[in-house]
Amino acid sequence: MFGYVIADRQQLSDEEKEEYRSYYCGLCRQLQRMAGLKGSMVLSYDVNFLYVLLSGLYEPKNTIIMDKCSVHPFRKHRIVTNEFTDYVASMNILLGYYSLLYDYRDEHDHKKKSLAAYLQRYVDEIAQKYPKQYDACARNIECITKAEQRHEENIDIPAGKTGQMLADIFAVREDSWQKDLENMGYYIGKFVYVLDAYLNIGKDRKSGNYNPLIAKQDSDPKGFEDYIQMSLTSMMSETTRSFEMLPIEKDDSILRNVIYDGIWSSFRNDGVTREGLKLYEHAGLKRA
Repeated sequence: MFGYVIADRQQLSDEEKEEYRSYYCGLCRQLQRMAGLKGSMVLSYDVNFLYVLLSGLYEPKNTIIMDKCSVHPFRKHRIVTNEFTDYVASMNILLGYYSLLYDYRDEHDHKKKSLAAYLQRYVDEIAQKYPKQYDACARNIECITKAEQRHEENIDIPAGKTGQMLADIFAVREDSWQKDLENMGYYIGKFVYVLDAYLNIGKDRKSGNYNPLIAKQDSDPKGFEDYIQMSLTSMMSETTRSFEMLPIEKDDSILRNVIYDGIWSSFRNDGVTREGLKLYEHAGLKRA
């Protein structure tokens, strides 16, 4: 994941901020239990969104405690865990592991390589526990790597593989909500891949790193920005359409904040992007 699937905290109430953070703290604690303090170094708000989403949809019984931690040692804070905590933490380690390898390949940061090597033992355990999700990650990461090696100019190919990977991770169960969760994962995956490529296009031009949007920008410089905005809006339209099909009431305002506001933060204009606001209004919703 790339760090874009986040809430716009300015639009959350104090109660919603506390709720959002309590899931994050629960995920952090589980990562430390599974892989020590180094495990929590890959903690991601991207994956926290999945935690809140699955908890809101299936409404498992939450265990809530007030406790301190190494990051916040002086004040007790709310920590939420439930039946999805282990699964989401495992997916966090899996995605974090591949993200570290990906970054090392681009940046040659040996600290990231070292952390990836440390996580390898836990990835092997996750492969045994969640073989479907592990296979989805390994298979699609390999396809993305091959696309980069041949300098694939069609961004839909690597972006689509990122989407397929997250589709299998989002759909935790085979039930009536599987298809909508798969669609959400697929289009969020495509969105973050394209957004990341767009935000890094200048840096990648200088470094020579692979970026399929460079060829697109060179071939149509005048229409490039419109192409990006249209592509991203289309992907999030599909994401929000699937989300609104899910019968979520618990923490729905936090989830809507993420997919209508927070995920667009790189294009923010007066607190919310025009694209995100259009999608929000199209769904018949009103922002506070």
